[in-house]
Amino acid sequence: METWSARHLQDLLPEGEELEVAFPVRYPLGPLPFGMLLRGCIIALTNFRIVAFTKSDGEVRNLVVPKNRAEVHRFVAAVSG
Repeated sequence: METWSARHLQDLLPEGEELEVAFPVRYPLGPLPFGMLLRGCIIALTNFRIVAFTKSDGEVRNLVVPKNRAEVHRFVAAVSG
């Protein structure tokens, strides 16, 4: 899978949304659509939500709209652990 720069990912986000961390996912993970993982995707944490960037179409797909920051940190700990 190609790598994307933080600047490239930031440019794909709406104005006012800030990229905090991003990492590639190459294996089945929780409720993510399996097709996204077959193509390879990057999971990113922003100041508002958790999103996936897929390489096949460059589209930003919303995965989770967190209810609070604790939920976001639990998700990140689970996938990076």
